[in-house]
Amino acid sequence: MGRTTIRCAVVFVLSCLFVGSSRGEEWTQLKFDARHSGDAAGRHVSLPLGLVGAVPLTDAIFTAPVVGQGRLFVVDGSGVAACFDAATLKELWRFSARGGKANCNNVSSPALVGDYLHFGTTAGYYYVLNAADGKVIAELDCGEPIFAAPVAANGRVYVFTLGARV
Repeated sequence: MGRTTIRCAVVFVLSCLFVGSSRGEEWTQLKFDARHSGDAAGRHVSLPLGLVGAVPLTDAIFTAPVVGQGRLFVVDGSGVAACFDAATLKELWRFSARGGKANCNNVSSPALVGDYLHFGTTAGYYYVLNAADGKVIAELDCGEPIFAAPVAANGRVYVFTLGARV
């Protein structure tokens, strides 16, 4: 995949997300909440949408980023998690997940739960990172790919593997 494609994916994601983040709204998991319904009837997007900025990443983005604590969190296709200041787009930290070539085309969107960023990889690893500095809090080898986004509800975080392990 070329640099232009990667840059375009990042530009699209950032231009969509910063409409909500500029107002201070937090979208801490895929499709807003634990229901992942995408129902955002109480929210308003001001038109026209526009480009706020672009940041270089290591691969294309297939996941939905999350916004919280004044920061933007994203996981790219090769399992690299990155954190940016939502107002300035300054990169605050970057973390590369293990897995080598098995870590490709990641589609598990991250979830921000309190002070921790959760995400899974196609290489079968599940991570909990400190959202402030990207340091690993936990790394679980699930033994099979993780395609679904984590779900945070009722004081727990749930993750599902390709083989339906919870």
